[in-house]
Amino acid sequence: MMRRGKEGTLHLRQIRHFMETGSYLPSVHITEKNSIRKSAKKFIIENSTLYYISKNQSEMRRVLYTNEEKNKAFEECHIIPKTGEHCGRTKTLKRLSEKYYWTNMMEDLVAMIVRCKACEFNKMNRPNQRFVRVTEPWEVVSIDIIGQFVASGCGNAFVAVIIDMFTKYTVVVPLHDTTVSDVTSALETAVFLQGPPRKFISDQCEEFVQEVRKSRTRRRCVTFILLHTSLA
Repeated sequence: MMRRGKEGTLHLRQIRHFMETGSYLPSVHITEKNSIRKSAKKFIIENSTLYYISKNQSEMRRVLYTNEEKNKAFEECHIIPKTGEHCGRTKTLKRLSEKYYWTNMMEDLVAMIVRCKACEFNKMNRPNQRFVRVTEPWEVVSIDIIGQFVASGCGNAFVAVIIDMFTKYTVVVPLHDTTVSDVTSALETAVFLQGPPRKFISDQCEEFVQEVRKSRTRRRCVTFILLHTSLA
């Protein structure tokens, strides 16, 4: 299982060391060695650069370690040079995942877009924009479904991005599909982590929102209120 965040970066460095030397770093615990050996099969080193390879070995993605490398890759894939246009989450992730790889990429991408001042300005100036007033953390939470992507090893091809509209705290949940059951499970994950917010907002179609609301009621989680609205 691939680690996340700082642990994920360390794990990638451990994999590279094992591939180059056939030995483990002194910091590697005996219980981690099997995971490193298995994970190393998903990578290749060419010209001193580590690449992540797909299952059928049809594509190679350069592995990035540092925040500086990740930020440069984000700017490259988020902003179209000729027009200066800022791509959305789905397009940015697609462009990133075609060329680069690092652990926790989806969560980092969402955080980068949330921090993007140009994207925030464009959202605030959309015509006919409906705004939602937020006064405290975890009061109003948005949910957005992005994808479809190439299915992961676990069969996930979509991602639910759940954002606290006050703090911008983000929960990212991989999904097999975009059915009501899948989305409801994603909402339950957010509630399990942080407790129930007062409202969920979504830009999904009205029929879909109603079905999710019914599903929540059947499961007796009536604290959820989904609003069919654009996100401010």
